Amino acid sequence: MCACAVACIAAGAEAQDDQRARLHFESGASYYEAGEYEDALREFQRAYDLSHRPQLFYNLSLCYQNLGDLPQAASYLERYLAEVAEIENRANLEIRLRNLRERIAREQAGEPEPEPSPETTETAEPTTTTTTAVETTSTTTTTEPIAPVPPREAPLNVPAIAGFSVAAAGLLTAVIFGPLTIAEDSSLSNGCGATRSCTDGDLSTMRAFAAVTDVGLGVALAGAAVGVIFLIVGPGEADTSERAAIDVVPMASREGAGIVIGGSF
Repeated sequence: MCACAVACIAAGAEAQDDQRARLHFESGASYYEAGEYEDALREFQRAYDLSHRPQLFYNLSLCYQNLGDLPQAASYLERYLAEVAEIENRANLEIRLRNLRERIAREQAGEPEPEPSPETTETAEPTTTTTTAVETTSTTTTTEPIAPVPPREAPLNVPAIAGFSVAAAGLLTAVIFGPLTIAEDSSLSNGCGATRSCTDGDLSTMRAFAAVTDVGLGVALAGAAVGVIFLIVGPGEADTSERAAIDVVPMASREGAGIVIGGSF
């Protein structure tokens, strides 16, 4: 149960980081569309710090290019091409990266920029609109849409898996010790049970088997309940301060066995 709680808290924290990253990304997109590239750069960087998604390197590259920092623009574009596997317009972006490197080399050599010529046609993501990007001097800006960050894959529901695993272990225990209990009861019925002369010592083995069977069934039910709860709620939908908490305590005595379940929802 402790492992379930730790996993649940970790998943909740990850979901909160994703939500905060999404807010920073949307804020950065608004700043970018308004031409406020420094503010857009700040928000995209915060989104990356929270999500660590390499798709954001493309947006950072655009911001640096519009701010005139070509080395940083080339660096982030290179990282984007290297770390993101599926890019629809990869060929166009590789051309852009070469153009950026050529411009950087010309600036470092003190060579003048060539005459502008609208020769590079790029397909913007994620739309199908075709825009013409003319790269002239370091102050050239690009107004193509920024790349949206794809949603993160749903996190593995570790608490639900742990609950169902506990349920399976409890069920296996009951399946093993249930038949042993029945066999021991049958043996006693053919022996001292026939004359009703069984002592506590004679009954101790059967009672132990029965207690283990009861505990196994109880743990199976409790584990299944926990698994279903977290399967419905999800690993990160509830706030950590209001998260469901469940305690399962096995109990056994001479009169029988079972479990005590307590919690808050």
